[in-house]
Amino acid sequence: MRIPLPPAFLRAPIAHRGYHDHTGGCPENSLSAFRAAIEAGYGIELDVQLTGDGQAIVFHDDQLDRMTEATGSILAHSAAELAKIRLLGTDDTIPTLADVLALVAGRVPLLIEIKDLFDTMVPTSGRLE
Repeated sequence: MRIPLPPAFLRAPIAHRGYHDHTGGCPENSLSAFRAAIEAGYGIELDVQLTGDGQAIVFHDDQLDRMTEATGSILAHSAAELAKIRLLGTDDTIPTLADVLALVAGRVPLLIEIKDLFDTMVPTSGRLE
C-alpha cells in the first residue's frame, strides 16, 4: 500500500542536505544550509547517524574526510568532539539533530534519512531509529 506524502512536502522544493553551496561557504548538512533553506521556504532533507557516544548528529558520510579537514570515522568520535570540527574550512561545525530541530522549529518540513551502518548492508542495531 502506498502512503501519500503529506501536503507540506508537496508545496515547495525539498533542499537536499539543506540549501547548500560549497563554493559559497555554505556546506551540505550545515546549520548555514538549513538556515538558507528556511529563508527560501524550502523543506529540508538531512542525514542523521550516531556518534561513538550514541548521540544523533547530522552528517552524510561515515568518514570525516570528504567534508572536513579531519579524518576517520564518525563512530570514533563523541558528539562533543565532532562539534569542534569545522566543515570545509567554514565556521560551520557538525550539528546535532537537536541543534537542527531547534533551528527549524517546525517552520519547514523535514525529511530525515537515517544513516545506520553506512554501506554495510547488514542489519542495524535499531538504536537510531
